[in-house]
Amino acid sequence: MNAMNTLRNTLLLCLCLVLASKAKADSPQWHGNDHFKVIHQEGMVRVAMNKMSWESFSVNIKDLASAKGIISFEVKTSQPIRLQIDGFTADKTQVHLWNAEVSGDDFQPLFYNLSSSAFSIDHLIFYVNPGEAYQGEVYFKGLGGSTSVEGEGATRSQLISLFPNPAREVVNIGLPNENFDQLSIYDVLGRLVLEQAIIGANQVVNLQGRRAGVYLIKARSRSHNAVLTTRLTVQ
Repeated sequence: MNAMNTLRNTLLLCLCLVLASKAKADSPQWHGNDHFKVIHQEGMVRVAMNKMSWESFSVNIKDLASAKGIISFEVKTSQPIRLQIDGFTADKTQVHLWNAEVSGDDFQPLFYNLSSSAFSIDHLIFYVNPGEAYQGEVYFKGLGGSTSVEGEGATRSQLISLFPNPAREVVNIGLPNENFDQLSIYDVLGRLVLEQAIIGANQVVNLQGRRAGVYLIKARSRSHNAVLTTRLTVQ
């Protein structure tokens, strides 16, 4: 049954329609059947759906800054859901990336280190409440043309620099300019563990008391509508 569902999803993805004809030319293309409707709004994408249990939708990320590195975005729903996200490669290989519980209260950050995969991911495939029919809406920030994918395809001027990394007690954070005004750090489950206002292009963050593991650092510039992300390892 699982093999049949995978084959069905693959066929749907290959035969899918481009839903957002009004999207900008440089925006990622969203795909799905007529049970999904993509609406591009100011600063985000809204996906309205009345789907069957096995249906999914996807977004093309191959034209973003990099198909490897770290991809990050934020998601919010009209009601709590289970969200499964898989990757789809150019040679039609489907790779499971992660599962998330989305509460629906506010935008929740998600990130994944694509360079940990042996495959180059062309599409992200979204399953909302997999195995169940669902009617509702999912909102995305950062997957509408301004997605930040840091790593192999980005230039040095676009990156957050960290020293040391891995770090133990403190980490020095260097930003490309002084336009950024907020710094946030999330754990691998997408939980906010630190948020602070920043002034200037260089910051020192105290890591004492943080558990060992991988964290996502996100720097925002509200005035320039920009977000940069990178990954920090705490030992």
